Amino acid sequence: MNEHTCKGKIRTRQRRFMGSKIVSSVVAKLIRTKPQLKPVDIVTDFKQNYGLNISYYNAWYGKELAKKQVHDDEAFSYRQLVWYIDALLKTNPGSHCYLECDANSSRFEHLFISYHASIETPTILH
Repeated sequence: MNEHTCKGKIRTRQRRFMGSKIVSSVVAKLIRTKPQLKPVDIVTDFKQNYGLNISYYNAWYGKELAKKQVHDDEAFSYRQLVWYIDALLKTNPGSHCYLECDANSSRFEHLFISYHASIETPTILH
């Protein structure tokens, strides 16, 4: 008879293994789709899906680490927009670009691009 006799160490020593960094790695994907995710929901999710108890603090701090990871990537992408606009205007004279950011938070809001080829009125041949 094959009987399992060892005890799962992750369940007996959760705090050592279930730190904020592990929580953040699991939660990072969720943050993109559910930015309003609450720490209490993370605690519930770990209990229901993994059978693990994590502290509210580890859930909260793990979420903060995940948000930082996600938003750092976004910040880099938005900085690339400024580079793209400059490159577009240099290589497509007559094009128009308008990048709008919130005045208080400097967060991206809108980007409008109209290429010169789309603006130019075609000459009709008779």
